[in-house]
Amino acid sequence: MQAKFLFEGGKEFSTGIFKNKEQVQRKVDILNRDHLFQLLEKWLLQRSHAMGNSRNREYPLYLLNLVNGYRLVSFIEFIKVIRLYREDFQKCIPGASSPTFKHYENEIKPWLNFCLGLKNGG
Repeated sequence: MQAKFLFEGGKEFSTGIFKNKEQVQRKVDILNRDHLFQLLEKWLLQRSHAMGNSRNREYPLYLLNLVNGYRLVSFIEFIKVIRLYREDFQKCIPGASSPTFKHYENEIKPWLNFCLGLKNGG
């Protein structure tokens, strides 16, 4: 069985030959986990910088350390960690007037909602 994995927008990521659907699903889960990890890593670094000396600056650094520690677990376990630390992730959300709010709304929030099991933002 051959499978082609695509990024959003249709850009090809990779192809592979697999013995069964379970192997394909494992590959999809690994790609999703890695994508989510990279997305959160960049966002948390940005949020740490943007929060400067505010009292909440500790949250993005704490979460960055946390996701680094779980980056090789299964996709389902990674989602569970995000769900468990939901309140800490929410403390990192930029204000609506922030220049990075649109990035949060378009890239980060959909993934966080997915991890929390939310549909359409709530």
